[in-house]
Amino acid sequence: HKLAATGFRDEMDKIRDQLSQIQDEINHHSDEINKHDVIITQYNDIQGDVEEMRERVDIKASQIDREETRLVTHKSMLEEDWSNTHTEDQLAGMLDAFHDTIADDAKRKEELELYQKDLETDVDSLR
Repeated sequence: HKLAATGFRDEMDKIRDQLSQIQDEINHHSDEINKHDVIITQYNDIQGDVEEMRERVDIKASQIDREETRLVTHKSMLEEDWSNTHTEDQLAGMLDAFHDTIADDAKRKEELELYQKDLETDVDSLR
C-alpha cells in the first residue's frame, strides 16, 4: 500500500510538472499574442493615416486638375477671342498702344505727385 501511494505521488508530481510546463507555455504564447496585437493595432493606425493621406492627395490632385482645366479653358477663350477678331498686326499695335498708355500714366502719376508735394508745401507755409 505504501509503495502504491509513493508511486501515485511520484506520478502526480510528474503530471503537476508537466501541467506547470504547459501553463508556462500558454502564458508565453499569450504574451506573444498580446505583443502581436499591439503591433497589429499600431499597423492599423498607420494604415489609417496612410489612407487619410491618400485621400488628401487625391483631393489635391483633383483640385489641380480642375485648375489646369480652368486655365486651359480661359487661355483658349482668350486666344479665340483676340485671334479671331484681330490680325496679328492689330494685336501688336494694341500692345504698343497699351505700353504707351502705361508710360503716359506713369508720367502723369509722377506729375501729380510733384503737384501734390507742391500743394503740401504751400499748405505748410500758410500755417
